[in-house]
Amino acid sequence: MKATLRTLLAAGILVAATAPRAFGGDLIIEPIVSLTVVPGQVVDLVFPNEFDLIHPKRVTFDGTVLPLGTSGQPTELSIKFDWFDPSDPTDPIKFSPEFLVPIPASGGAPHASFEYIIPFCPPQVRIDFAINSGDPVTIMDSVFTHQCIPEPADFGLVAAIGALVFVAPRRYRTRCAGVIFLRKRGHRERSAC
Repeated sequence: MKATLRTLLAAGILVAATAPRAFGGDLIIEPIVSLTVVPGQVVDLVFPNEFDLIHPKRVTFDGTVLPLGTSGQPTELSIKFDWFDPSDPTDPIKFSPEFLVPIPASGGAPHASFEYIIPFCPPQVRIDFAINSGDPVTIMDSVFTHQCIPEPADFGLVAAIGALVFVAPRRYRTRCAGVIFLRKRGHRERSAC
């Protein structure tokens, strides 16, 4: 009976530890190999997502911006994350703060890396690129990632259940071993195992 209960609790911990909902989803990497953005145009890339109201979502962009213009003007690229919020029918599209990538007039290929946490995992996530001022740019060798992240409470719950499954039986066995020792020496039994 005790071994069966322990096995069932261990199986429950294993299921809880491997369930994607309990610990957030997989890291989804969306490569952006080459994307040209010109002034006056907003490029909006849309990606489906696992919908989860419990866990927050981390969205990141990491890439290189290559200027294409020869006007000699500095260029400013705007990057925003946005998502669909089904709980707000009047304004369902929500936006992150605007992240700016300044590109000097002298050229160069600056590296951009941004992260934002959405309070839940929406059904779709998007990344927007726009030129605020200056010449066209190409976004090269970049990645957009999104992942439902676990909450610390999930880890604490599994640790507490693990302690019950693996520590409590050891304490029980230690106490019972002392009673067995007392029986062998002819002492009276104080408690039954």
